[in-house]
Amino acid sequence: MEEFFNKDLLETEYFRSLKGAYEDPNNYPFLRPYRSPDLLLDDLNSIYQYNKTHARYYAKRIKTQQNQYRDCEAVFTEIIVYAYYLKLVYEGILKSLDRKEDDYDLRIEMKDGTSHFLEIFSIMPDIKIWTKEEIEKGEMKAVEIRTHLQDSFASIRQKLLEKIQKRGQMSKPRRNFAVIELNDPRIADDFTILSSLSNGYKTWIDTKNMRKIREGFDWSKSVFDEPSLTNLAGIIYFKMGNYNHRKFILNPNYRVVEND
Repeated sequence: MEEFFNKDLLETEYFRSLKGAYEDPNNYPFLRPYRSPDLLLDDLNSIYQYNKTHARYYAKRIKTQQNQYRDCEAVFTEIIVYAYYLKLVYEGILKSLDRKEDDYDLRIEMKDGTSHFLEIFSIMPDIKIWTKEEIEKGEMKAVEIRTHLQDSFASIRQKLLEKIQKRGQMSKPRRNFAVIELNDPRIADDFTILSSLSNGYKTWIDTKNMRKIREGFDWSKSVFDEPSLTNLAGIIYFKMGNYNHRKFILNPNYRVVEND
């Protein structure tokens, strides 16, 4: 069996940064076990055995974008999701996988012939990394994380809407799913995504006796009320590369598609 090997990929800035993080004992408490350099290569090798073109496509993107860390992380996200469903193909649970540039990141063909179309992206807060000189000079400033908000351009909601409304993704009448990875420990929790997609976390008070009636996320008004999301079946989200523990949010306004 021919193994996947790409020397140029191993020499990219991105791969060396992954490898360096795992070789530095000071990073041990902060390592991401589902995003290790070994896992990246193992997943690419599995994909290569199934479809050489797809494996080479992912490797090429990392090599091309090797200095753009966030872009490479997004490619790794796609690889993680692809490799997960590939195991289900080998187990006979799914029929096949495919991808088509400028249309969908991953198409999952079910045993009955129907398909699910996935658009996969990684969410990371845009936080400045301070240099040692800036820290010593006291030039550090507070940075506000806005991923959990609804209207901020940096929020999960607005990033989702941009993909649908401006880029036309997940807009065709079919079973479309947005797959979102929360790829930073500062936002890797349910609150971040649920707060952004709903109308926020709220507490309801009985003003007559000033007692709390209930509290929770307000879904009376949510991102799913947007007409542009009619063809989005739902959202799958996971944290820090751990796709085994993904969660689902179904779109109550999804227009069911009988045939692909």
